[in-house]
Amino acid sequence: MGRRLMAGLELNGDEAVLDFGCGDGVLTEQLAMLVPDGRVVGLDTSEGMIQTAMQYKKDNLDFIHMDNNDLDYTNEFDVIFSNAALGERPRSACP
Repeated sequence: MGRRLMAGLELNGDEAVLDFGCGDGVLTEQLAMLVPDGRVVGLDTSEGMIQTAMQYKKDNLDFIHMDNNDLDYTNEFDVIFSNAALGERPRSACP
């Protein structure tokens, strides 16, 4: 499913992309290849997933371990990608 979502993205190659709930970083790395002149930040609440994802770290790709409730980004990303993380939010957190 994640690859189908990525196929639908219309990217120029210089965007800033947030992968919200990046998991093991496999899809995040593919996102970074789509924006060679941009940057991708993979974010996940699981420290173990971030440790696994760090093997894919590159000049335009970084990973951050952070609780979803601590997000404090304003106008930093052109695209927010989420393969499955939004489905993991508790019902009480959805308006």
